[in-house]
Amino acid sequence: QREYAGGGAPLLDAPESGTVLFRCSVRFQLTGPGDVTLSSGTGESRLLAEELQVWPEFAEPCICLYRDVVQVFDADYRVKVVLESGVALELWELGYRYEDFTRELRRLRSELMVKDMLMSESLLKDETSRPLPGFRGTFHSTSSTGSPEDCEVRLYVSALVIIPKSSDPVRIPYSEISSAQAEDYSLNLSTESGGSYTFSMFGRDFEPLARNLSRAMKDLLARSQDLCKELFPLASSKHVWSVARLMKEGRAGRRMDIDAVSPDLWPQLEKRMEQFGLKNSYDYLSSLARRDRVAIGFKRGLASQFEEQYIWFLAPIGEGQGRPGNAIAMESASTEGSAKATYFFRFMGRSEYRSATEPDVLLAMDRAITLMNRSMIDVNFRREPIYLPDERLMEPQYVRYFHSVRLLPSLRALRGAFIGRVMHVSEEQWKRDVQDLLSFNVGDWDDNAKWRRPSRGNKDGDSAEDEAFNEDEAFNEDEAFSEDEAPDEP
Repeated sequence: QREYAGGGAPLLDAPESGTVLFRCSVRFQLTGPGDVTLSSGTGESRLLAEELQVWPEFAEPCICLYRDVVQVFDADYRVKVVLESGVALELWELGYRYEDFTRELRRLRSELMVKDMLMSESLLKDETSRPLPGFRGTFHSTSSTGSPEDCEVRLYVSALVIIPKSSDPVRIPYSEISSAQAEDYSLNLSTESGGSYTFSMFGRDFEPLARNLSRAMKDLLARSQDLCKELFPLASSKHVWSVARLMKEGRAGRRMDIDAVSPDLWPQLEKRMEQFGLKNSYDYLSSLARRDRVAIGFKRGLASQFEEQYIWFLAPIGEGQGRPGNAIAMESASTEGSAKATYFFRFMGRSEYRSATEPDVLLAMDRAITLMNRSMIDVNFRREPIYLPDERLMEPQYVRYFHSVRLLPSLRALRGAFIGRVMHVSEEQWKRDVQDLLSFNVGDWDDNAKWRRPSRGNKDGDSAEDEAFNEDEAFNEDEAFSEDEAPDEP
């Protein structure tokens, strides 16, 4: 049998899974909370794509899943792997393979974390259409406390990814970079969320890193400008530039911000709603919302084989003082299909909303719209990781989202604010359920409470509606909205 170092029952008679990528002889000690020794001795350590295995000479093998690893320490030719459960595995006597083992362990764990962070897009390509390699140097951020850390920097189509030697990977969407400056072989980045990063010691890698990052940022804005020229064919160049900054990478721009550029632009966005089959729901939700803060966004697939266009809008509803609302409605559609549901999120705590003044409500709405824009970019415009309940995330087909929730603070925040979804079965049913959800949201004090559609089978004509409306049935609306995973680069 194999002993699972993360805790729980042993895996009886489980075969060795996957391909062994690295192996070496070791001395080891497995300890639990309170430094209680669980196992120790000599044996063989094996690195696989998703787990570290230790096969002792005269004891049960154990595994450490990389997803359970909180931290990896290495010093004085000893490696210590700490798990979420508090269990720690210490390895030593690796001989001349110590550095190779440590490097490969960190690399495999980081690769899995990058995958779990929903960064399933292609690497940026150079001028000869070859994927860019990683750039190696050091980095330091305002959120870290020690000295600069060795890292690898990768440039993807829409984001820069930092893979540190010891800490967890960091993803910085190009659209989040507010300023970038390269000077004296040091690259300084600031983000809209207040983060600051300094990259140095890249040697020959510095010039291609800075050059390709600049190209990636300009390409992102150029794509946004091209899309805005299609959306607003009569707009001046100045207006296109301004709106492109508001709507870059698919962000939803608020009406008040777009009207500040030109009052002629917003009506053109609204006309698009009918083309995508959203006019009825947009008109109804906008009539309930703060119209100046309604936001609309467009997104186009990044790769050449994904030329679909996506439209989505946010409608913030509520006036404070306990009136129905405290919700931001989100709906979306693409050229491949219309919307199947409307999603609702709180913009402030339920108890706080009961006494909130209008300025409090407007400030909370604006913060929530910013969060939702950032969150949707972080999850690459997928919605299943937002609305699926915790128990569904444990199912095999969704377990990748379970790990994404752990790694993405913005996704955790959005899941925490999620109220429920209202599915489109009929227009009358949809409007009735929207009103029911908004009333529920101000009638419950628990911020964790989720709305569920009440059965209306006791009313004439509603039995058939309930039969058509199976709330627990999973449907993959993400296929109609988010960009499918681009194929991995060789």
